[in-house]
Formats: sequence, structure tokens, C-alpha cells
Amino acid sequence: MQTTKVVITGPSGSGKSTLIRTIRDNEVVVSHMDGTVTMTHRTPNPHEMVNFGRLTIEPDESVCYLFEASGSNRFSDPWQVMAEGALGAVVVVDSTAPGTFREVRQYVQWFGQFADVVVAANRQDQPGAVPPADMQILLGVDVPVLPCIAYNRASVKNVLLAVCHHALRYIERR
Repeated sequence: MQTTKVVITGPSGSGKSTLIRTIRDNEVVVSHMDGTVTMTHRTPNPHEMVNFGRLTIEPDESVCYLFEASGSNRFSDPWQVMAEGALGAVVVVDSTAPGTFREVRQYVQWFGQFADVVVAANRQDQPGAVPPADMQILLGVDVPVLPCIAYNRASVKNVLLAVCHHALRYIERR
């Protein structure tokens, strides 16, 4: 059995927890700032440190571990620990909130130090959503920007497959 680790990050309210909740095959594991750990089906709040999900990939039963790096712990030591050993990182952005794009660029740059990065342009089903091709220009990043609807399992699956394929191509080039 092969295991991979993917970090899910992005600004507050971008859809990180929804993305993990949509694709995971376990209850969400939440690590609280006070050191306690709970299993839950709810969305963690900003004072909680880690939202964790597990996805079993058929037919060989490989496992992909998803770790949410919440916006409240930006660029901190726990983030570095979480990013180390990750196959890739998905930076989730709300496509309808251009005011967060500058912050998204910072996430891409920071996580790019540790893992291969793709951007999930969430809320593509909403009016006023910036298309992924336009978003890539607005963000000024040289990473794939993929359409995403965080509550749609097929959409999330496409993003996770893309980050894995992109990371594997990156590893082969090294």
C-alpha cells in the first residue's frame, strides 16, 4: 500500500474544509490549540489547528492523507512540519473574491518551498467567478489553476488527481 500526503490551504472561507469533507472517507480529525483531538463531521473553526482527512484510492487501496493548513496559523512552524514530506499542496481560492488573490499568491510562494503546488479555483459554479485562465494571470503565478466546486466530489477528485500528476512530473524532472 502506498501513502501520499497533500496539504490543503488557502484564505479563510475559501472552501478548504468543504473540499476535505467532500472527498474524505473518514470523519474529520481536528487538532485543537489546547492539545485535544476530536473526530467530527462539522467544519472546524479558525481556532482549531488541523483538519485532517483520509482518502482510500481503489483498486490498490493506496491512501492519500489530506491536511488542512488553516489561515489562522499562516506561515508558522506547524505549517512547515505539515508541509514537509507532502507530495503536493492545493491552494484553494474563492473565485468570487478577488480581494483574496494577493493572499493566495503568498500561499503559493510559501508552500512552493516544500511541495509542488496547484491552485483550486473554487466556486466556479457561482455568478461572477473569475475563470481559471484569467485567475492565473491575476495571481501572477506559474502553477496550474484548476476549476473547482468544493462540494462536488468529482470536481475535488479532479483537483487531487491533478496535484498528484503535476507533482510526479515535477519529481521526474528533478
